[in-house]
Amino acid sequence: MLEDSRADSAQRVECMKAIYDLRDRTTQLAIQHGATLEGALEVIEHACKKAKVDGSEAVALMQPEAVVSTALALFGIDLDAESSSPK
Repeated sequence: MLEDSRADSAQRVECMKAIYDLRDRTTQLAIQHGATLEGALEVIEHACKKAKVDGSEAVALMQPEAVVSTALALFGIDLDAESSSPK
């Protein structure tokens, strides 16, 4: 698309920066939502649908902290590893 518009190198760099900023912001919002109980339930439900499994019974037995931790793990975030790492 940038080639078709004959954008120069500086314009291409600016467009790519804007795209990456938007992607990073979208990811940040998704993770923030997944860190809430309501959002975590949505994340797990979505993952179960994608995997074509019914996880409703397992989720119903989980404590709220485990639900959030599981949802964040689906994003690749391990809360246990981060809290136990030396600072």
